[in-house]
Amino acid sequence: MKRIPRALLAATMLLSTVVSARAEPGEHINHHNEAPAPSAPAGRPSSFFMQPNPRTLDVPRRLADIRRDLKVGAAWVALTAEKPTALKASLEINGKVVAALTLDPNNGKPVPFLERSNYRPSALPSEVALGTYLTDLRKEATDLKFGAYLLPSPRGLEVQVYWSGKLVSYLYVNPNNGDVVADESTTREISNSPLRVK
Repeated sequence: MKRIPRALLAATMLLSTVVSARAEPGEHINHHNEAPAPSAPAGRPSSFFMQPNPRTLDVPRRLADIRRDLKVGAAWVALTAEKPTALKASLEINGKVVAALTLDPNNGKPVPFLERSNYRPSALPSEVALGTYLTDLRKEATDLKFGAYLLPSPRGLEVQVYWSGKLVSYLYVNPNNGDVVADESTTREISNSPLRVK
């Protein structure tokens, strides 16, 4: 029988000591490819697998909050070269303009987004008529709903805005903090309009 050299024996003992020291107290070291002993009760995954994925925004709850706070703000006439091109109304949150609706000049109702260029007023409405449209929109604001899908875009998460089942506008939500993105171009258009009511 051959004698094991002392150096090899010492190295083997040292390796065994290091492996044992790295194991958790009570942990079974598997030298023979057996199934490891369970360390938690059956049906309860380890804490490593239970860690939730981090989410920066609770989208359904945030959309519910936005819908609750969303109001019809102002109504105005958009002009190009002193000619009326559209009647519009703003959607606002806490006084911040976040979207615009194009209105049918005959009845003041929101028109489908993709058909908005077909609804040009033939003449400037009176301030009284515009005010009446705005009052009616505020009464009917319960018809406003959000679409089921959100799409990422350069401005944020794109939210479809529906009125009486028709897609009428879009607003955008910052995915990091849930803030609704201000619609700066609409804000400027309102400021530049010679006929606007709030």
